[in-house]
Amino acid sequence: MPNYQRGVCIYVDILGTRSNRVFEDKYRIHSIFHEEAAKSGSFGHDHTVFSRKVVSFSDCAYHFYFYKDNIPEHRKNDENLMCTALANVSISILRFYNSGFIVRGGACLDEYYLDGLGFFGPAIELAYKLEDKCAKMPRVIIENGMGRKVFDFERSNLDPAARFINQFDSYFVNEDDGTYSLNEFCHIERSAHLSLEENTIHLDSIVDSVKTLSAKQLDGCEDDGIRAKYNYLLNKVNEKVKVIKEQMISELEAGILLLPEIDADDIIRIIFSDREGLVYKYFSREELNGQIAKLINRH
Repeated sequence: MPNYQRGVCIYVDILGTRSNRVFEDKYRIHSIFHEEAAKSGSFGHDHTVFSRKVVSFSDCAYHFYFYKDNIPEHRKNDENLMCTALANVSISILRFYNSGFIVRGGACLDEYYLDGLGFFGPAIELAYKLEDKCAKMPRVIIENGMGRKVFDFERSNLDPAARFINQFDSYFVNEDDGTYSLNEFCHIERSAHLSLEENTIHLDSIVDSVKTLSAKQLDGCEDDGIRAKYNYLLNKVNEKVKVIKEQMISELEAGILLLPEIDADDIIRIIFSDREGLVYKYFSREELNGQIAKLINRH
């Protein structure tokens, strides 16, 4: 008998494109919505516990993340499910910024029904409500229960490797006066660029794209609501640039961790900087856990 399933539901809407009839723009939006799902083959592997589906229509989409059928309870981890969903959707948002589009959205962990014909359920309405009624500005608002769980999880993760990798104090969930939102710049904050299969998204390119789009939209615009949205995004991008560049300068001067990478074999590449250039070191997760204190003291 069909029934609801519990999972992450994220609704994303592209702003300012309602009157845009240009096929190339509409097709680019459609492509970005589905690129991340198409490129992530790991969800199809037998050992993975998560699955996902993206359903788009016009200039918006629902992103669903859920447990595969017959996964035993001891293998389920809601925090990992939520973090995976937010991390992947943030990549799509950076793609949109880089292509000259801005977004707004809502995210929750709740129940929904999803099949080949469509979807319905409490999560659908809640994610849409968060975008439509609560977000107001170009941001993704996260339902309080989900937001608090991820917020606490990211900051209390005691796994030494995870703590060592996240030296930048960059997290996917921000909290402001009791409201939780997605930090779509998290990937960029950790290395100032995001390497994708087809290209690399740099912080500077996103800044240029957002500034160009905002200047175009604000020129001669007398609508206070529209002006507020683009000014909000400009201020957010400018603040990110300031924080990221100050952080990078500080860490370059200190000669500490610049960039961690994890390959398909779970080998972690740590890139250090010193006065003579970059130093590459490779570790398995177990080796890294045992070397954390020594590495921190040394670098």
